[in-house]
Amino acid sequence: IQGNVAYDGNGGAISILGGNFTLDDSNSPEDKKAYIIENAALGTGGKGHGGGIYVAQASDTADDEIIVQLISGSISGNSADGNGGGICVDMGDNTKASLTVKVSDEIHDASDTLSIRNNSASSKGGGMYVNGAKASVLLYDGKILDNGTSSYQVNPDITVDGGGVVTLS
Repeated sequence: IQGNVAYDGNGGAISILGGNFTLDDSNSPEDKKAYIIENAALGTGGKGHGGGIYVAQASDTADDEIIVQLISGSISGNSADGNGGGICVDMGDNTKASLTVKVSDEIHDASDTLSIRNNSASSKGGGMYVNGAKASVLLYDGKILDNGTSSYQVNPDITVDGGGVVTLS
């Protein structure tokens, strides 16, 4: 998925509003790998988040569990005018839904993990931005590195404004 733009919107390549989503190319030949590259989310005032992937609940009343699995492939070279150059997980503070994002998983070897790199955000989370008390991210063997933000961040790769990020090895 390459070269897409969300003008005054969220999710340059993919916008996930509820439900489940899996990105897994671990059984694909090398020339058929999953790449989410060089996409952009443009906008201001609550828009322009998630240059590669944007994840949120479908509505304020939805209370289902949302599961996003990013097992293998590459999310790179994406940009966002707001948060989350590669991925923006935006569950807000009053959400009823819970969200789990799994980056890679425990059953694949290191050569089949997800790579999130060289993404940029104008605000927070060049690689990944996580917001919301009911949002959780589980990192297994994925790689999140070499991402950047225009504003100063302690870690430009991952910004957490609520919820949690757990690294498992």
